[in-house]
Amino acid sequence: MKITITGTPSNFAKSVKAPITCTKCKHKDEHRLIDLKNNPLVRCSKCDNKMQIQSDPSVQKALSELEALDKQFNNLLGRK
Repeated sequence: MKITITGTPSNFAKSVKAPITCTKCKHKDEHRLIDLKNNPLVRCSKCDNKMQIQSDPSVQKALSELEALDKQFNNLLGRK
């Protein structure tokens, strides 16, 4: 049996999302964890409220592990 995996390089770290509830209008949006890591200031899509998101160390560790998984998976498949 031959299994072929095609497509773009693995991006687990870029696909994981977190639900964020607006502190003003209580609207719920999903934001990618990688975006929150790079820019912890988010806007509500409903009322345009700006919120500063503070992630705890476990979120940073999870992102680091997902990035390492991406790297290993892509190396295994010869992708860049």
